Amino acid sequence: MEWETTRNVDEVISFMGLEGYYWRFIRNFSWIAYHITSLQRKWKKFEWAEECAASFEQLKQLLTNDMFLKIADLDKEFVVCTYACKSGLGGFLMSEGWVACYGSSKLNEHKKNYVIHDLELAHIIRALNM
Repeated sequence: MEWETTRNVDEVISFMGLEGYYWRFIRNFSWIAYHITSLQRKWKKFEWAEECAASFEQLKQLLTNDMFLKIADLDKEFVVCTYACKSGLGGFLMSEGWVACYGSSKLNEHKKNYVIHDLELAHIIRALNM
């Protein structure tokens, strides 16, 4: 899977926002992701070490494994699951109990003023357009 390595704290936050939504589906998620999540600490200098790269590769593999994601049949029903908070949006599209696609995005300054249910609705529309 071609997925660029994170280069700064903002990219780590974006990646972990996506990964963090699936912690329930990944065994030992917090243990695997520890080295990457520790880069988000304010007092810590951003240094991408070998442990971070190993965690990054393992999380990518777990998310893109065919046991986890499945190509959706467009003739079947879909379920859109979303979450929203004041820092970002996330969600995934499911079909027949399998995750078909997922996405997340960081909010710009204007969208941070929206109420949560408006943000979730905006992400539902975005998910359906994926």
